[in-house]
Amino acid sequence: MNQIEIIGPPGSGKSTIKRGLGNKPVIHSSDQVIRENIERDLLGNYKLAIDHISTPLYDYVLDKIWKYKYRDHYVREFKREYSDLYRLIIKEGNEDKRENYPRMYLNSASKYMFVGEKSGGDDIHIFDEGLYQMASEMLRQSEENGYRYLQELPVPNYLLFVDATPETCLQRQKDREKKVASSLRNCDYETAINRLERYRSYYRTICEKSKLNSENIIKIDSESLTPEQCIRESVENISFPT
Repeated sequence: MNQIEIIGPPGSGKSTIKRGLGNKPVIHSSDQVIRENIERDLLGNYKLAIDHISTPLYDYVLDKIWKYKYRDHYVREFKREYSDLYRLIIKEGNEDKRENYPRMYLNSASKYMFVGEKSGGDDIHIFDEGLYQMASEMLRQSEENGYRYLQELPVPNYLLFVDATPETCLQRQKDREKKVASSLRNCDYETAINRLERYRSYYRTICEKSKLNSENIIKIDSESLTPEQCIRESVENISFPT
């Protein structure tokens, strides 16, 4: 599977770049692939009249179908193919006392396996909440196991690091429609800025310790570039299938 893994702190502009790249003919976001396949399943097997369902309800239905029909199967596929990585995820995830772990690791893993199975040809698939983004949480738990995690991960074609200062990332989160990242909710300003700076250091470590060659690591400074410029610079550094 041809893939781009987008990493960066919340508010840096990952989703904006993913949407922009997803408009290119041969690039598809992982969420788009999952959505299209579930829709075909719905239409083919359940004859669900999706045109008459409101968007929030439709998204809710798709999310539930993913969780209860697909996710566990592809977690098992991931466990079978990447057993050492799976064990590391379970160990570190269980030691992480926050509510959503190791479930968030496993959700990223299941989506990786699903998209890999459904992808074909030379198309490129983008993951912005994928296994490489989750490496920051592994490094937060244990530097040693974070390095090990990075060495066990399947290698993408490109690693796209979208960066901005903590102050900009925090302000963007406050201005956007999406909720502020869970790691920053209920934080005072100084605590939030310090956490964002710490996560930025994790993403720099991911770039340094991953198994990718330097020419396959693209760094985008969204602080100094407009969204359109970020997308254009990303495209200029990606070799598209011919």
